[in-house]
Amino acid sequence: MDILIVDSDTGIRDYYRSILSSEFRGIALDFESTAQRAKEKIIQKSFDLIITETMIEGEIFDFLLFLRSNYLPFIIITSEQSQRLIVECMRMGALDFLSKNKIKTGIFPQIIVRALLEADRWQHLIQAEEEIPHRPEYLKTNEQLISFLTEERKEMARHSMNEGLLTTKFLEPVEGAAVHIIYVYARLIIPDSYLAVFDEPKMTALKMNLLTQITGVSEKYGAHLWVTKEDSCLFAFYDESYMQAVLSAINMRAAFQLYTITSFPEGESPRLNIGMAAGQTLYRMNKTEIYSEALNLSAHMAIYGNKSHFIMITEEIYRSIGPRAQKYFFLSDPFENQNVYSFELIA
Repeated sequence: MDILIVDSDTGIRDYYRSILSSEFRGIALDFESTAQRAKEKIIQKSFDLIITETMIEGEIFDFLLFLRSNYLPFIIITSEQSQRLIVECMRMGALDFLSKNKIKTGIFPQIIVRALLEADRWQHLIQAEEEIPHRPEYLKTNEQLISFLTEERKEMARHSMNEGLLTTKFLEPVEGAAVHIIYVYARLIIPDSYLAVFDEPKMTALKMNLLTQITGVSEKYGAHLWVTKEDSCLFAFYDESYMQAVLSAINMRAAFQLYTITSFPEGESPRLNIGMAAGQTLYRMNKTEIYSEALNLSAHMAIYGNKSHFIMITEEIYRSIGPRAQKYFFLSDPFENQNVYSFELIA
């Protein structure tokens, strides 16, 4: 079984590999980040199913039309929140449509199973539809609706940028650009008592469930999920929206704390450490090729910080968030020769 996943967010690829490899034997996964690269790969190789984000480089509706015309069944998984987009994608032949913040729920493998079971019938239906041509008036009206939705999506991206709420992927930096990035590194701390009684599969499931509690929260504030590891996540903000980044961290912590309070015994709850740093970065679509002192610093704070269940920020971020937010952060001991501040919910 061969599946092609089209998504410019390389950070989510490890999750796809983990969940799909555990659910389906003999599965082969390919990844591409743009519509054009996906088309080139499809010409060279046959696939049983295409899974695509809508926010990729290249016009999404042209890409879906390409998939349909080549009788390739496809599923949409997207970060966008538009009912009109759902309608148009389904009309173009999508076998299913899933919000990205729901991807880490148990429903995802079942969606893939249903799509694969329906694929051959779907292909016959598409071929049958082509034997009955559309009215010219329909084609004209359909083109107008698609054009309207395309412009609406672009306008939403511009509005989000002006409001400081980034819409992911529309604002993806170009390859090789020097970009100012705010890094938010979140790391789980699991009590030793859990390590003693949980076997590896249960521990992996626990960590994935805990990370699920925070990823959706951060993305609502415009964060780009770069990397998900076994016990941590790395998010990035591509402009100087310091307040959005700090708010995302505070709300991640709150959501995590609420979940653990209601789901774990008192005194034995998992903890979440968050480190934040910002700086210039030479951007690469392949995130594994990126080197950044700010990225390393954010990770070091989350991993090696001397407190538990904290948010730690650099002095640059502290000075950029304004007095109303600053009153919740207090100067800590220097970390790696830098002044850092820790969050405390008192004022």
